Amino acid sequence: MTYATLRRSSARIPVAVRLTAAALGLLLGATACTASGPLGAPPSGGPASAALAPTAEPSGAEPSPLPASPAVSEAALIEPPAAELRSAAGVSVGALGSFSFRETGQSAPWLPGTPVALPAGAAVEVGLAPDLPVDSWTASVVPSTDLQDTSAVALGEGTGPIRFEAPAAGSWSVMVAVRFGDGLGSASYFWALTAR
Repeated sequence: MTYATLRRSSARIPVAVRLTAAALGLLLGATACTASGPLGAPPSGGPASAALAPTAEPSGAEPSPLPASPAVSEAALIEPPAAELRSAAGVSVGALGSFSFRETGQSAPWLPGTPVALPAGAAVEVGLAPDLPVDSWTASVVPSTDLQDTSAVALGEGTGPIRFEAPAAGSWSVMVAVRFGDGLGSASYFWALTAR
């Protein structure tokens, strides 16, 4: 059969059938390559092929759960960790503002922050996820209508756990600035706090 004859005969087959046949051929080819190993080599029967062998669940048994995701290690972080404002009212993750962390950084103005409602004067704690060492921290507040650091009032500062009291009743933007230990850098986090 010549190329011209083959081309004329394939022109009569609908396009959808030709595409389906081509896709099936690719699928079968990929399956054959996987089953026979690289470059058509037969399976070795070693540990790698045993790991690829299908496993059957006993009938009526539920599928085994997926393994848990590994925790993010300090060495794997490329940006600052999340900051969680924790109180009796719940947990709220802060909006990340300016930071200088390892080889990355960004500059941001005073942000309104993540909305959270707390009783006036409530005890709050800020935790990092994942937990990193903290060299020092400061907590400041401005009225939500004046997001300028020139009007900031200190809520607290320290070198250990980040703990302070919520401001008086009103609508505020709270900033917690953290200097991380181990020379990792610093970051600021913001919450739009409504104190009642």
